[in-house]
Amino acid sequence: ILCAAVVIYRCFKMIQYWVIFVLKLGLLCVDGAPSNDSNGLGYELLLTKMDYLEYKFLELQVEIKEQIESVLLKQEKSERAVLEQTSDILVQQKVFADYEALKKSIFDLRPRKHPSDNSEFIEFLFKKHVVAPPEYVVTTPAILSIKSCESEASKKSGKYLLSLADATEFEVYCEQDMHDGGWIVIQNRFDGSVDFYRNWTEYKNGFGSLDGEFWLGLDKVHKVGLIF
Repeated sequence: ILCAAVVIYRCFKMIQYWVIFVLKLGLLCVDGAPSNDSNGLGYELLLTKMDYLEYKFLELQVEIKEQIESVLLKQEKSERAVLEQTSDILVQQKVFADYEALKKSIFDLRPRKHPSDNSEFIEFLFKKHVVAPPEYVVTTPAILSIKSCESEASKKSGKYLLSLADATEFEVYCEQDMHDGGWIVIQNRFDGSVDFYRNWTEYKNGFGSLDGEFWLGLDKVHKVGLIF
């Protein structure tokens, strides 16, 4: 657009030059002709036309100059917008790369394939070697308080309230059917009902539901790991 405007402006300047040249040449011809009233009137008319054309050319020149300045301004804004958009894309790419690195480090912890043919989820299991006798406190009809999944007496897979030595308590899902049982499920994915494309805070605190798909949370995983 800018190149086209510059070309038009240069063409206009060339046309202006030749028109003024032709008009002045006509004036010279008139000046060289015999002087009489008719020629004098023609000379005045020619001068008037030349002044008018020169004025219109100047007016058009100003208009073209304003249009070129407008094009330059729009081009500058477009370039600034492209730079800002490029910067945003680079930031998004960095965030995505950081997320992929985090996801890989999480998935490399200790992956185990679920036996179900329709399963596509990965379980991260930490087995806790606690030899103390089990202690139970019924908090609700459905959730028991336990010291570890390994020491859970019923050996039934399900939700339990894990009580740690530092008085921290949180719900976990115990897997008692696979690999001799006694495992805490850190992650459960099987039907895509939960979006696992989360930010760092959500991976730190955990998300989802123990009744379905979930990620336990890095803070809880860390607390579980301290018992090894």
